[in-house]
Amino acid sequence: MDESVFAGLGYGLALSVVGDRAVLDRLLEQDTTADERLVFYVGHAIYALSLGTWVGVSESFGELYE
Repeated sequence: MDESVFAGLGYGLALSVVGDRAVLDRLLEQDTTADERLVFYVGHAIYALSLGTWVGVSESFGELYE
């Protein structure tokens, strides 16, 4: 389960960087404040930790009953 949590966190933070720099800055030409960026990154980190935990539990659950 630990690998999936860290993989999910890495995935979420990578999405944050791409979303912040490519989508918000370049594509949408949004000027975001430091507080807005913090909320953006923390939101993605929480999503990523939740996703990683869910995947890890699903893998463990599947191993238990196979």
